Amino acid sequence: MVKSAEQDERNFFRRYIFDYNSKMMRAFRRLIKGFLCLYIPLMVGCYLVNNYLVSSKNGTAAVLLSSYAFDYTLFARDVQSYKKLEKFNGKDHWSPPLAFLGSYPAWSLYFSWRKQRLDYFFSATVDDFETVLTDPKYQSIVFVGHGSFNSIQLADGQVDNDFVTQRLGKSEKKSGEWFQLSCPAFDYRDQHIGSLVMEQGRFFHYNPKISEDAGTLHFVVDALSGFQLLKHHTAAYYQTNRHAQRSSR
Repeated sequence: MVKSAEQDERNFFRRYIFDYNSKMMRAFRRLIKGFLCLYIPLMVGCYLVNNYLVSSKNGTAAVLLSSYAFDYTLFARDVQSYKKLEKFNGKDHWSPPLAFLGSYPAWSLYFSWRKQRLDYFFSATVDDFETVLTDPKYQSIVFVGHGSFNSIQLADGQVDNDFVTQRLGKSEKKSGEWFQLSCPAFDYRDQHIGSLVMEQGRFFHYNPKISEDAGTLHFVVDALSGFQLLKHHTAAYYQTNRHAQRSSR
């Protein structure tokens, strides 16, 4: 009788856990279906608006999605582990599609409002960046990936202030906006790489005085809000610099 009671109790808990898991799975599936029912028409609508209803009289916005999402060598403990981890850098080819799916609705509406069309570059390379830099068709640039105050890391190499100066030459600066969704850590110059490309005040980056690191949360906020976090960080950074300059006089 005791064993029978214990077995009944076990069966009861098994059925309870199974029923609970089944309910959770059903709720999760409904949530996914509801999300897709909203997301897919939204994506299609944003695509049609941006590509067929919006004129590109203000140029095109190039979105460079780098497959260099993380610097794995930061986790190295010695020279051997550094060499092993270095092989993984630039091979995050899963990140550009995810970044595209997460950003397209909000960013297409953002640039559509400014009469600019979107052009995505997946696993963007140095050649892609040079094309965007020198082609007057592209007036806005969005970069997502690993970078710093003076550089951005593309799939096959790094570009910095010197690269931009050499390639851009005496060409006119771009009239759109530069959005850099990467770490803002200082390198070797006070002049941000975006300031070499864009007209004055048209480049935005995270504030290195708040944090020299930027993560997934930063991207999610800017992907959903239309770069509002980037604009807030940039304004705070240069306002702090102006105060510092005034106090030093």
